[in-house]
Amino acid sequence: MLCCLWLVVLVFVSSNGAHAFTANIIAGSSSSGSSSSSNNKFGIGLVSEGNSRQLDLAHQLAGSGGWVLLTLAGIDLSTTGPQPSWVNSIKTLQGLNMNVVLRLSPPWGQSHYRDMSDDANHHNYTSLAAAFVRVVSQLPRSSNAPLWLQIENEPDLCYEWYCGQAGQPLSYTEIASEFAAFYLYVAAAVKAIGDPNLKVGPAPLAPGGALKCGCCGSQSCSGDSPGITGLQFMDAMTAAYPKVWSYADFLATHSYPASGIGYSFNVPFSQAGPGLTYYRLELNHTRPDLPVLITETGWASHTQGLPPCSEDNKAAWTVTAYQQLWLADDRILGVMPFMLQDATWGDKDGYAYVLTNGQQQPVFTQVQALRCQLQIDPSSCP
Repeated sequence: MLCCLWLVVLVFVSSNGAHAFTANIIAGSSSSGSSSSSNNKFGIGLVSEGNSRQLDLAHQLAGSGGWVLLTLAGIDLSTTGPQPSWVNSIKTLQGLNMNVVLRLSPPWGQSHYRDMSDDANHHNYTSLAAAFVRVVSQLPRSSNAPLWLQIENEPDLCYEWYCGQAGQPLSYTEIASEFAAFYLYVAAAVKAIGDPNLKVGPAPLAPGGALKCGCCGSQSCSGDSPGITGLQFMDAMTAAYPKVWSYADFLATHSYPASGIGYSFNVPFSQAGPGLTYYRLELNHTRPDLPVLITETGWASHTQGLPPCSEDNKAAWTVTAYQQLWLADDRILGVMPFMLQDATWGDKDGYAYVLTNGQQQPVFTQVQALRCQLQIDPSSCP
């Protein structure tokens, strides 16, 4: 990371022409040497900012130096700063010496950032980037560890980057170009804050994405069509804005267990290698030197449309993934499986580490036991 700030005009060459904007940025590529505050890779994801009990459970599971993804859903053009609950959760985790990863997103059900652009072509996001800065600049920061900022989530899915106002159907290349522009505006604005402990990365992509989105003014349209992988979406981002990955400090990935690339999910560990190692393909399509944060992964015991598994299988496969894959790969900084606790995604769909009634699932106790067996923060072990 270069140390100096100056005013530059960035020109990103797009397949639709040249788009220029002026911003105070830290020039140059991201730091390929970004590191966490410890060698602890254990972690967990939350689908909100969490409450005090959930943050305590995350610490019990992952220990000091572990990783927690918080979902901060609520940033739009009207946002003046972070919600108090967001600030409190970050402070709590920092006090527990945990690595904090923030998914910065629009309010739930309002993933139409393209409609918040400053131009009709949806390639200028100056105003929206300013809203992100109003949030990030007021977040608590630690001199001991970075604050990791994941900008949005899975824009290669129609409902995660949709048209709030109906228009012509969008190809994945158009959406990738719009998202890349959005990310570059936000990343440049965040880097202009000038704090090297703010690490920024683009949204992880769904391994299986949409070929075309109907753009009907709703999250779900009759014209939505699957048919690409996230790798194709990455390539389209690069084709539109070749510098986009230069403004990433890390790769956020959703490397779910699968026997194929973008299909056949939730299979046993012995068949799940293509999905669990998907991040390696993503690195080849972006920047091989980027450190990796797995911000979603894991098995569901009973999600509709996926093959079921027992809770004991979920636990055993997750422990094996840590032992044989995640802990052994130096490119991975932290692993935050989906997800700690939620009535729908957890209780109903079977991803939970802890049910909403407080019952710890076998995956919680067995992953915690593995960490303690490895003598990673033994002071937090039972």
